[in-house]
Amino acid sequence: MRSLSAYFDSPTHQVVETRHGPMLCFRNDTGVSAYLRDFGAYGGAETDLYSSILAAGDCFVDVGAHIGSISAVLRRTRPDLRVIAFEPQTAFFTVASVNLAGSADGESGARAAVYPFAVGRRDGTVQVPEIDIRARGNYGAIPLDMKSPRTLPAPLIALGPFLNARAPAPRLVKIDVEGMETEVIDGLSAVVHERLVLSIEADRPAVVQHWLPKLFDDGFLCYLIVLPNVPKSNPAYRRDHPLTRVRSPQILAFRTRSGGPFHEIYRQHQLTRYADFVERAGARLG
Repeated sequence: MRSLSAYFDSPTHQVVETRHGPMLCFRNDTGVSAYLRDFGAYGGAETDLYSSILAAGDCFVDVGAHIGSISAVLRRTRPDLRVIAFEPQTAFFTVASVNLAGSADGESGARAAVYPFAVGRRDGTVQVPEIDIRARGNYGAIPLDMKSPRTLPAPLIALGPFLNARAPAPRLVKIDVEGMETEVIDGLSAVVHERLVLSIEADRPAVVQHWLPKLFDDGFLCYLIVLPNVPKSNPAYRRDHPLTRVRSPQILAFRTRSGGPFHEIYRQHQLTRYADFVERAGARLG
């Protein structure tokens, strides 16, 4: 049987052996793909945290899946979960489809699906910039509203109505959309329930200022969590590597106290107003 590399390795793509099996990535990407090459994993602390919250049979939704690095690990380590991912960038969606095609032991990926859709307030279409994967750069940091001479249309959906027709109520929704978080949150109302947990990228304070008060008003309990992209438990961890110094601020929002011991463990990180976020994010991220 031919290896995955025989099918996908090219001047722009490569298959790397990760801690959770082979994954397809980009040769010229200095972001997520670089972590997979150098450390065999990306966001290990993040996936561990999600796995601790998710119970058997729960639905995990990944909005802004990039190449599926988070979703694929959960799919492979937690085959008991339902995984649904969204990625409107054509180049990223193609790679994510490969990485989410099945589990590490070769089982069918029927409980995982990735859609080439953007997520926002309402259904429609959006112009998505094309990515030049021949050029070197951090592909995961490119926003949908980036000015580009070349764009492609992508379907735009509101998450609530879309999921209600196709999946069980999500337990955890990860939102990593490079500044478009407010639009995604505004389209969530149809799937808000008592056990819902949101994990939202919080590296743009000006954007957080728009959506964090909405969560407070809707009764969410919000916590600022700053996770290393490469935890020290990673066997390939090197203190002198620049990527080990990168940390990802996220806000975890619980509709109720349904997170078990999470609320006690992270109680000192709870936010009650936007000013708390500004103070704590500045102190923890330097």
